[in-house]
Amino acid sequence: MATRLGGVHNQPAGLVQNGRYRNKRTGLEFPIPASWKTAYDGASSDDGDMVGVSDGSSIAIGVWMRPEVSTPAEIPEKLRASPPAKVKMNAEIPGFAFRPESIQNRIIGGQQAVSAVADFVDNGKKMAAIYTWIYTAKTHVVFIAQELPAADVPAVQARFDQFVATVVVP
Repeated sequence: MATRLGGVHNQPAGLVQNGRYRNKRTGLEFPIPASWKTAYDGASSDDGDMVGVSDGSSIAIGVWMRPEVSTPAEIPEKLRASPPAKVKMNAEIPGFAFRPESIQNRIIGGQQAVSAVADFVDNGKKMAAIYTWIYTAKTHVVFIAQELPAADVPAVQARFDQFVATVVVP
């Protein structure tokens, strides 16, 4: 049986069926275990869709996606440019910068990706965010775990990476 997810303006971006989330516009899929919760699903910035999921802990993972055509030659450059573009987008957040050693090229579900951890200060507290970008010939996806206490990154990174590894991006 299918479950529609509530989204922005009551227009869900995806569908959960047989324990898998599938985005209607991109075809992106990932499992949603029974113990997990979907916090939101709908339209987002830059003509994208966003779905938020949680494994029941205080950590939420956002998955932003949109259809985007890229040639094989463009994908490595788009991935390389993703962390600097995110720094520019967050220029007003105190101390927002990626840990240079955290920027790693990866292969996820057979697709090229880059992962990175950013540090920043929020109300005087050292915080962090974990990002993974994936580009394919027809899809752009960003996985995000935000507002993490910086000290929690190693533990959260393991769960985050495990979740990201399950994605199927067309």
